[in-house]
Amino acid sequence: MKDFSALLLTLYLVLLAPAMLQAQDTTAVPAPAHQPANGLLGEYYNGTNFENKVYSRIDDVINFSYTRQSPAPGVRGEYYSIRWTGSLYAPVTGTYKLSVRVDDGIRVWLNGVKILDQWKLQETTTYSGQLELKGGKHYPLKIEYYNGPIHGVMQLMWEMPEEEYNLFSFFRNDRTRKPIPNQYLFRKPPTKEPSTAIAGISRQEVVNDSANAVQVRPAQEKTVAKQAPAPQQSAQNTATAAPAVLRNSIHNDETATAQELREEDIFENLKPGTTIPLENVLFEQGKYVLLRESSGALDKLTRTLVKYPHLKIRIEGHTDNVGDPAINHSLSVYRAKAVATYLHEHGIDPLRIEIDGYGSSRPLADNSTEEGRARNRRVQFVVR
Repeated sequence: MKDFSALLLTLYLVLLAPAMLQAQDTTAVPAPAHQPANGLLGEYYNGTNFENKVYSRIDDVINFSYTRQSPAPGVRGEYYSIRWTGSLYAPVTGTYKLSVRVDDGIRVWLNGVKILDQWKLQETTTYSGQLELKGGKHYPLKIEYYNGPIHGVMQLMWEMPEEEYNLFSFFRNDRTRKPIPNQYLFRKPPTKEPSTAIAGISRQEVVNDSANAVQVRPAQEKTVAKQAPAPQQSAQNTATAAPAVLRNSIHNDETATAQELREEDIFENLKPGTTIPLENVLFEQGKYVLLRESSGALDKLTRTLVKYPHLKIRIEGHTDNVGDPAINHSLSVYRAKAVATYLHEHGIDPLRIEIDGYGSSRPLADNSTEEGRARNRRVQFVVR
């Protein structure tokens, strides 16, 4: 035990003490007593683009993960959006690492500068960047978030400068993933805002540091967020970036086909338990980004649901068996989510739609041939 204590002391003197002597001043500056640090003002809406405000409250931290659960009274368990406003207080001068873990869409402004914009359907992903902040200053903060179907995740985290020199944090792997406590979050920005020169991203731009991390290079733009490329795996089954949730993102009246324009064209044989394939619902290769050619079948399904307002369905995604089974399952789920999001953005109540993905576990044909694999890569719906 004495030898272990001596080793720790040696590491401290050799590795950390010199850095502490050369480091900038990290003396904490207490927050002004006249501004209670109660967290950020959260405004909750039904709809993915702040359509119907139903609740507001002060959130002391932003740290939640739900599966089809309501985040606040009156808010649906899916397809909702939240806007947080207030200010972030920097207790010490130095480099802060700010991280956001999210599923689905996220936008962040700090001191009036948009530092993150990933407003899209996506799997749980972590984005992070380093900021130079001045101790004793408040930085106006605004966060916009939306959740699509199924999972909702939103976590706001940071690493403070003085933690770089903490002996025990030095040996820990999770020291950069701490939710920002409410003592540094204020519901109202101060009357006098700090200098905008401090709040910009510096030293390192925003990074997607999830499992397949990719450096984002904004070329001196204030908005620093782009889509990460797909990981290398099966050409057809690799899960990657999702489509943005924008109304009429696929449909284009100028290029609509005759089939799209026939309003009487709907799905028939809608008995409970009936499975109906969605022909010509296509995605970018290896992704869950819907192609424009998918609009015909998706608009047909939309018309069907409009004509039969009590009809409820389950959308199912399937893949072939090429590649990692776990990635295939994730891809099948998110392709089903992309279809559900299209329906929601075209006026269909999300409470009428369930979603599931089965990966390669339910093939229709032999996966040993390309023709068979093509049949197995499909999206279909089941009448509930």
